Amino acid sequence: MTRLLDSPERFGPLPHVGADFIGAIERSGLVGRGGARFPVGTKWRAVAQRSGGRAVIVVNGAEGEPRSQKDRLLMTTRPHLVLDGSFIAARVLRARRVILYIGERHEKARHAMLRALHERTEPERGLVTFAAAPARYVAGAETAAIHFLNEGIATPTTAPPLPFEQGVDRAPTLVQNVETLAHIALIARGAGPPRRSSPLPAESRAQASSRSSWARASAMRCARAAVSLNSRRPSWSAVTSVRGWSLRRPGSCLSTTARGLVAA
Repeated sequence: MTRLLDSPERFGPLPHVGADFIGAIERSGLVGRGGARFPVGTKWRAVAQRSGGRAVIVVNGAEGEPRSQKDRLLMTTRPHLVLDGSFIAARVLRARRVILYIGERHEKARHAMLRALHERTEPERGLVTFAAAPARYVAGAETAAIHFLNEGIATPTTAPPLPFEQGVDRAPTLVQNVETLAHIALIARGAGPPRRSSPLPAESRAQASSRSSWARASAMRCARAAVSLNSRRPSWSAVTSVRGWSLRRPGSCLSTTARGLVAA
């Protein structure tokens, strides 16, 4: 994160990159910065193989995690770096659309991204639409973001199909965290890979995997509860309106899920 904030506010024109740039991402060892730490090159290659010029890029700036502010700081202070990574993704994956999915309460970040977008070229601006992510913890989850963009409901869904197969408008979709895309912008300009954290011991990896699986299952139980509480328009407001299910109440469905996902 430090090297992103130390970078210039804006670079020059986008570097010339093509499909072979995915190999550079794979060699860099870059993993997702949204929490899952999935290899970025693998994710891009899966979308590229299915794109056919129809792919959609979802720039994930929902950041609903308690106390987390890294993504909104990056969007506020280095919006062009995030946009660079987004347009590089669109070019490499032959995407027809870029969606800036930014938390509805992140006003400074949204305004900074809008100002930066107005400074871009017309072809770039023509690719972009905005969507306000609901202020809910799970709204930034990959399938929840797609569910919201398709149906207006920010709850996780089951898979398959996976997002790289059918996501927004049933098109192959890349959902990528804003910090990850900012790193992409630097890698495309020849920067070395970001510093990697020390690998976890095997036992710790197993524990983390167990917590992650448990948390995902808890999130799905919460999603199903939301649907049953309000069948006409299921939403997380239905969940939070029930006594004892507030994020601030220890032991609740949502707060328990949040703790598990943060730990994972």
